[in-house]
Amino acid sequence: MNNKILIVDDHGKNIQLLANLLTSAHYDIEYALNGKTAIQWIEKEDFDLVLMDIMMPEMDGFETCIKIKQIPGKNEIPIVFITARDDTESITKAFNAGGVDYLTKPFNQEELLVRIATHVELKHNREKLLDTTKWLEKEVDKKTLELQKANQKLESAYSNLKTLDQAQNEFLKSISHEIRTPLNGIVGSLGLLKSFENTPDVDEIIKLLEKSVEKLEKYSYSALQIAFVRLKGLDENNLQDININAVMKSVVNRCIERCDKKNEYRYKSNKVGLKIFGDFDLINSAFQALLESSSAFTSSGIIDVTITDHEEYVICEIEDTGSLFAAQNPAYMFDSLFSKGGKYERNTSLELHLAQMIVLSHKGNIRFVNRDDKKGTVTTVEFPKDFRHITSY
Repeated sequence: MNNKILIVDDHGKNIQLLANLLTSAHYDIEYALNGKTAIQWIEKEDFDLVLMDIMMPEMDGFETCIKIKQIPGKNEIPIVFITARDDTESITKAFNAGGVDYLTKPFNQEELLVRIATHVELKHNREKLLDTTKWLEKEVDKKTLELQKANQKLESAYSNLKTLDQAQNEFLKSISHEIRTPLNGIVGSLGLLKSFENTPDVDEIIKLLEKSVEKLEKYSYSALQIAFVRLKGLDENNLQDININAVMKSVVNRCIERCDKKNEYRYKSNKVGLKIFGDFDLINSAFQALLESSSAFTSSGIIDVTITDHEEYVICEIEDTGSLFAAQNPAYMFDSLFSKGGKYERNTSLELHLAQMIVLSHKGNIRFVNRDDKKGTVTTVEFPKDFRHITSY
């Protein structure tokens, strides 16, 4: 389809000259002898360009141009003034009225065709840009709606997950309490049984029961603390400066008192009075769990506990001569907490899982590795001295 041009001039000869020129250049032509007719054409037809004379009766070219620009949806039609008037005032007035170009008569035909082609192409490019903008706006609106729906689904899923996670923690807490209640009764009953005179066989059974109860108590306590850390995190009211040397020495002493194995404990630190900021009970539980784990899997061996001071953090190492971590990469030991073949290994220790959660909640780092000589393991804990200033670790 050819581009369509409207010629507005009150002289028939001028219209004929322009029409012949533009038709030979493959433009479709319409004409108007006055401004009123030109406006009527513009209102009902789409034109790619208007050639406008200035001097016309009743409504001159300036006024006609202004009224065309006021027609809804037609203000982008380029209007080129072509007139015998060449004074500066007329040229300025033409551009102020909304014209895009100005040619004086007599005009050079080739120049006129080049200017018309340029303005028609510019109009088409503006229309393409406008169409692309509208398409992009629709696509943006469409994608925005899709994102809103996806976000709503995500929020709903997150809410459900949060509810499920809370229910899981509450269930774990409830189970721990339910286990501890009858355990207290069993512990009391065992105490009574021990006060009686029993046969050696009965005494042996009582010892087995005491060990089983001790394991259940430990498991229950660990499960309860895991639920607490997952459900509530760190309680700001319980945060304080903690003397890490004193905590570790106390844990070591408790292990020596409780342990019925002949393990040797060796403690050293490169600085006295090292402090970190955190929850005392949780930090104490973490070190207790880590040291008891090394003790439980070490038989008649050596357990070295070392604390080293660094500028912004404290490193605690527990090196034992016990059994190795079964996994090829112990860093992923918590992919599963189930026992294997009915036998619990280091990789499935609930106490280690609790310790890891506590360390991470303080924005610390914990690593479990087998020793290079394959004669034990090394547990390394790095605590920032004040985790409140740590954004990532």
